[in-house]
Amino acid sequence: MSDARGDFRHGAELWNRGLYWEAHEAWEGPWRAAGRHTPGGRFFQGLILLAAAAVKHERGASGTARRLAARGARAIAGAHAAMPPFDAPAFAAAVERWVDGARPAPPIFDTFGPS
Repeated sequence: MSDARGDFRHGAELWNRGLYWEAHEAWEGPWRAAGRHTPGGRFFQGLILLAAAAVKHERGASGTARRLAARGARAIAGAHAAMPPFDAPAFAAAVERWVDGARPAPPIFDTFGPS
């Protein structure tokens, strides 16, 4: 059984270290456990899409990164009831700005509230 809060924190720690694919993997378990069409599932799906956007951004696939980041932001926007105590929409928007080139560095989870 997946511990969603622990998996969230673990993924956030991986993200903060620049290990975006590994963060993606950490969030897969709680996404599946929550169910794809539940608020919790949409929340984790949004994080997974943001992590995939980060991977594509680092590989220079900017168009794909922007599309994935936008999809991730939409998923998170639809999951407000399931969010842990941090500003997930602001985090998603910061990822969108980063992959769009309007932000010099990726956002860090700690700046958006406790993880």
